[in-house]
Amino acid sequence: MEGFWIILLLIFIGAVVGGGTNILAIRMIFRPHKPMYIGKARLPFTPGLIPKRRGEIADRLGKMVEEHLLTPEGIQTKLEEGAIFPELERRIGEAVNRLVMEEITIDEWLEENFDTKGRPEQIRRALETAIRNKLTAFVKEYENLPMNETIPPEWQTKINERIPHLSGEIISRVDKYLHSPEGQEQLQKMIDQFFRSKGSMSNMFGRMASRFSLANFVTKEITKFLNEPNTVNMLSELLKSEWDKTLLKAPAELFDSNVLSQRIERLTQMVVDEVPIVGEWNKPLNEWSGEYRDAIERHVLPAVMGAAATMLSRYLATVMHQVGIRDVVRRQVNDFPIYKLEEMLVMIAIRELKMIALLGAIIGGLIGLIQGSVIIFFI
Repeated sequence: MEGFWIILLLIFIGAVVGGGTNILAIRMIFRPHKPMYIGKARLPFTPGLIPKRRGEIADRLGKMVEEHLLTPEGIQTKLEEGAIFPELERRIGEAVNRLVMEEITIDEWLEENFDTKGRPEQIRRALETAIRNKLTAFVKEYENLPMNETIPPEWQTKINERIPHLSGEIISRVDKYLHSPEGQEQLQKMIDQFFRSKGSMSNMFGRMASRFSLANFVTKEITKFLNEPNTVNMLSELLKSEWDKTLLKAPAELFDSNVLSQRIERLTQMVVDEVPIVGEWNKPLNEWSGEYRDAIERHVLPAVMGAAATMLSRYLATVMHQVGIRDVVRRQVNDFPIYKLEEMLVMIAIRELKMIALLGAIIGGLIGLIQGSVIIFFI
């Protein structure tokens, strides 16, 4: 009976030693977190394995992530599967739909979301300056050259071909104006003014003429003249003659420099005002941006996402190298608190760690059983 208690005691001691040793070994992987000293002498096995080799672990982990986990090839494969960009395009489309319903201007939206103000006005001024400089440089280059050397020959030909049509339009407009109430009133005023300028006798004839509606008579005569076939030809020849004379002159002869500067400024403003978005962004977004939503969703977004996918695929390796995945991982691991890492790993592997401790206790107990048996039966 005494031998049984000896064997049981040795089994218990072996189990405690085996299990305790494994628990201590597991704890020594993380603890102590910092070196411990007696005087100036550092105690062995302090700090624990992971805190002691933290820098080396971080470097090797960064290298493994960069070379084997987060690789350009892996990301390229994911991009080719087409799962990222469609989702990104969908989310951007939703953001655009929300944006076009805003009741604020672009400048106010930028200030609200990006803490920046005045950017649209800066862009407009930059655009105006660029267009103004281009127009000014163009005028300076051609202002002393005859216009027939600067206007393309095909344009000159088209203008010459349009002159007869233009003459017909002018005559038609004049005839229409003469028969309008405004035209008749203006013609009557001109007739009255003519007679008043000739003295009292002519003024009397003018009052007599107004009773007989001299304006109607003059209108009929002018209309008859305008409808003559030769009138169109005569006006066409006159316009062509003036056009030919104009072509022989340089712009500097036709326009004063101050007038030209004013025209350039006015043209610059007109061009900028007609530029999509730029000419409208001082208004609330919901008043004008809706007309661009369909174009953005159908054409702009797919084009931008396609270009982004192509550029990313082409320069992915370079971008990742410049980002420095290895350095990022190493820095994050070095900055991560050891106690949190210990908690995370223990929480993940708690069942396995318990099994390791239990296995140590079982092995220790078996060793105790063998020792006890040897002592009883062989000694």
